[in-house]
Amino acid sequence: TALHDRFVLAGAALFTCAHLLWLSSHLEDIDSINFALGVLDYDVAAHQPHPPGYPLLMLLAKGLSVLLMPLAGAPLHRATLALTVLAALAGGVAIVALYHVLRLASAKADAYGASNAERSTQNVERDARSPGVAVGLGRRAEDASRERDAY
Repeated sequence: TALHDRFVLAGAALFTCAHLLWLSSHLEDIDSINFALGVLDYDVAAHQPHPPGYPLLMLLAKGLSVLLMPLAGAPLHRATLALTVLAALAGGVAIVALYHVLRLASAKADAYGASNAERSTQNVERDARSPGVAVGLGRRAEDASRERDAY
């Protein structure tokens, strides 16, 4: 699993770097405009951004836009850059988180399957030792041979 962990981290890093190389420098639709305006002036009533307002995203984007001040002069450009950088970073984090969730689910499924197989084997062994089951199986075999002989 250490190799898988490294592979997933490398994939997430590649994803993030590729997105950071081709950051969008413009706003595409009304939602992206409202989100950028929300970084500059957070006002959910004015749909900057639209409800529910995404306060954590806006706080992170506002902080990042302050850090990006030397790279982008215009406030709206800084807000756009901050939102796109956060989106790229969130995508990389999501890849790693999804991998860990799926690995945990797979481990639980394996453990569940193993415990069911063990219980099934124990039930078969117990039933084979039970005289009532043996008698019942013997009667079924006798009934089947009588039916076969009748034809």
